[in-house]
Amino acid sequence: MNVRQTSNAQTFAKLALPFLRQREAEHNLLISLLNQLLIAPRGSQSPRLISIQMDRDVVGIAMQVGDSPLVMSRMLKPIALGALANHLKRQWHSPELRLRHALPKFAGPKGTAASLAEALRIQTRLRYGLATAMGIHQLSQVKSLPVVPGALRVAEERDRPLLEAWCKAFELESFGELRDDPVRWSDRRLAQQDIYLWEVPPAQGSPDLSPVSMVGGNAFDEHGGCIGPVYTPPEQRRQGYGTMAVATLSQQLLDQGCTSCYLFADFANSTTHQIYQNIGYELVCNWDEYEFAE
Repeated sequence: MNVRQTSNAQTFAKLALPFLRQREAEHNLLISLLNQLLIAPRGSQSPRLISIQMDRDVVGIAMQVGDSPLVMSRMLKPIALGALANHLKRQWHSPELRLRHALPKFAGPKGTAASLAEALRIQTRLRYGLATAMGIHQLSQVKSLPVVPGALRVAEERDRPLLEAWCKAFELESFGELRDDPVRWSDRRLAQQDIYLWEVPPAQGSPDLSPVSMVGGNAFDEHGGCIGPVYTPPEQRRQGYGTMAVATLSQQLLDQGCTSCYLFADFANSTTHQIYQNIGYELVCNWDEYEFAE
């Protein structure tokens, strides 16, 4: 078993993308992240790009950018998880003291993530517990929906204060912490032009359209697109704005040539699952996130 790590996205992509595309739905997050690194490297945040090979065949992939959780593919060989755990342990001296700071969270396909948690427990004595259980949903056709007044537009520089505020609100509500700096996040999404606002007609006495919901999304390759994040402020919810924003952007990606769109939804929020099903998304696989447990 051969474990290799690099920060060179171009070199890594040649090895990783053919493997990841064999399970596009399950690996859509890794494919999207890797393609973002190819297009726009994240400055000083050198990525940790890990491949696990057996007899020159890739059997697993793991990636981590900055302080974001490590994300991993399905491992085709059970022993690959032990090899990955050993590799992570060897990155730091005194792993029991430092690994929990360098790897507070990781995520991957259900079962695979649990197995890595067990491998880390055996090799480092550190314990990781399930933090969030999510479903990956796939859409190939948008269903007909009741009309909701409004329109979708790509966010612009003038929207920066709103994007920063909504990014912060989304992350605190979803994760209980800030995983990305709202300023850097807005810089990146505005540069990529992949964050959108749903606007509704102005209220009486106001000349301007009002942004009421935010959705991100892009085509990560010629076949697939990913949707997220999706955020609607509490005072604007239950009006259908988020639903229409997701449906409209999904249709745009299909019109651009994507055959499928993907999004993640927390199983703890049954409302979002129902909303996405109404749009045309279907649950295709499970994805778990683990976090360090004292």
